[in-house]
Amino acid sequence: MSANICFEMILSYYKGNNFGDALNPLVFNHHFPDFFNHDESSMFLGIGSILGFIKPSEKAKKIIVFTSGFAYDSIPKPDQRYDIRCVRGPMTAEVLKINPKLAVTDGALLLRNIAQLAEEPSKKYKYCYVPHHISESMFDRWKPLFRETGIEFVSPAQDPLTVIRKIRESEFVLAEAMHAAIVADTFRVPWIPVKMFGHINNFKWQDWFHSMELGEYKPVFLPRLYSKEWIEWIFFDKLGVKQTNPANKFLSTVYRGFQTHLKEYTYRKRLKIFADVDARLSSHKIMNQRLEKLLIIAGKTYSDYHKPI
Repeated sequence: MSANICFEMILSYYKGNNFGDALNPLVFNHHFPDFFNHDESSMFLGIGSILGFIKPSEKAKKIIVFTSGFAYDSIPKPDQRYDIRCVRGPMTAEVLKINPKLAVTDGALLLRNIAQLAEEPSKKYKYCYVPHHISESMFDRWKPLFRETGIEFVSPAQDPLTVIRKIRESEFVLAEAMHAAIVADTFRVPWIPVKMFGHINNFKWQDWFHSMELGEYKPVFLPRLYSKEWIEWIFFDKLGVKQTNPANKFLSTVYRGFQTHLKEYTYRKRLKIFADVDARLSSHKIMNQRLEKLLIIAGKTYSDYHKPI
């Protein structure tokens, strides 16, 4: 055990069944050992679009920002409590009105520096598909949908080490979840961005794209698929027909049948053309430069705050 430290702080991130957010303990407990507890007087904001989304508590006297991004809710106005070491990308830096030099990239690149992930696994899948965690919850037939495609479906709600392993065991990654693309890029697995729903946030993708000099975010669009409950809610939202109304039940059943026989077929057919799509991968030079910079900033942040009493 190390000596007691001057600053005790809480590692703050979105606590949901979401792969990207779940990377926080894995990445930061490794690179910042004996650094975190549950003291909310100091907050460490890490991986995720949490700037403006996670509200600092009134108890917070110090807020360290390390590779976080903005994408949702109101734009935060950093005050004297904030120690912004780096952010996810130049678009986040611009909306925060901070020095553009603080835009480095996403903190998930630090996975490359974790010893337990050093050994490269053998390839098992031609493609794997990782949806956004909200997309996964909106459809209930993922397994039968993918059973015929030869593509490995990877739930973003699984243990992050499992998701990382399946990404690395794939030759290509179809990524609706942004951190599936980031982790694939980090471990040099070519990836293709895909998009089903409007909740996929273009801003955060483009922010990361710019940080890695990847050009413009242009995903491959896929048909939208819904569970029966979501179909019923859509008819209520669009037509005002309550979910308990027999008319809603009838319309939902008809649409569900149409979706199962036609839209799912279209979806599978669309997936099978990915071999003709150019996969993405950042340059080795940019990857190494960004990783080196993150390691330097992480080391300096650790030494500044982790001091014996």
